[in-house]
Amino acid sequence: MAWSEVIVISKMKPVKVKSYPRAALSHFGRNVAELRRKAGMTQEGLAETIDINIRHLQKIEAGEVSPSFGSILRLRAAFRVTWNELLIGCDATAR
Repeated sequence: MAWSEVIVISKMKPVKVKSYPRAALSHFGRNVAELRRKAGMTQEGLAETIDINIRHLQKIEAGEVSPSFGSILRLRAAFRVTWNELLIGCDATAR
C-alpha cells in the first residue's frame, strides 16, 4: 500500500507529512460503523459519547477523514474493544 503525501502549511514553513491511504481509512470507517451497530448505537449517540460532531463521525465512517488519536482512544473506550478489533476488525486473541 502506498502512502500519499500531504503538504501542511504552518505559520513557520510547509511541512511534509504522511496521510493514511484511502483504503485504510475506508476499512477503518467500516469497522467503526459495524462496531457502532453491534453496540446498538446511533451515529448521533456515538458522536455525543466520544464528543465529536455527528458530521465528523459520518465522514470517519465513510472513510473521508482520518480521526484524531484522541477520537480513536474514545472510540475504543466507547466500544470496549481491543486495538485489533477497532483498527483491523478482528481480535487476534480469538482463534
